[in-house]
Amino acid sequence: VAFGDQVHSLQILGPHIQIVLSALSHAGNAESAAVTAAFLAGRERLRRGKEALSLEPRSQCSLDRVGKALLELRRASIPLLKVIIDAAAHTVLFDQKVTLKEAELLRAVCEVLDCPMPPIIKQAIGESKPAHKPQRPGNWQRTRPPGSSPQ
Repeated sequence: VAFGDQVHSLQILGPHIQIVLSALSHAGNAESAAVTAAFLAGRERLRRGKEALSLEPRSQCSLDRVGKALLELRRASIPLLKVIIDAAAHTVLFDQKVTLKEAELLRAVCEVLDCPMPPIIKQAIGESKPAHKPQRPGNWQRTRPPGSSPQ
């Protein structure tokens, strides 16, 4: 169901979700069994209508097709976007590893859909640590007892 420009139905956006999940599945896996397992892990996170989605062959997951699919997915409602990003994250994490290609593609998906990267993905790729902020000279703390001289 679409209200205004927003789409609230998985069925309407299903073909576009299928392309994105397929591309993510192929990005991190070379073996067909692993590609299929990754796709199914993501698809399982979707609501009604997920059975209609099937894995696209690698040849059908060009950047052009993925880009067009993402432009269509921008019409998704916020609750549906959350489900899509969750499915994408589970596709990437099905094997508990995140490759550079998977991380870059998922980052692009999140960027185009104007959604934050899931924290579990940030943690897996090492972005969960807070940025180190150097102290300003006025905030230095003593590392030696007062009155002792530097060596």
